[in-house]
Amino acid sequence: MDTLGDNTLLGARVGALFTMLVKSSFATVAIIVTSVSQGLISLSAGIALMLVGKLVHVLIHSLR
Repeated sequence: MDTLGDNTLLGARVGALFTMLVKSSFATVAIIVTSVSQGLISLSAGIALMLVGKLVHVLIHSLR
């Protein structure tokens, strides 16, 4: 998971896929914040995942 912060495209794909599967940007943020605080993923990876998750959430709701 540490490579997600280094590889922007991979982080974007994982964040987008996770948000689409969970269908809730709030749940995505909550899980990512918990993972970062527990040391499971790096802060930079968490930020990348949250930003893409929010972007996907906005795109999904604007297409409805």
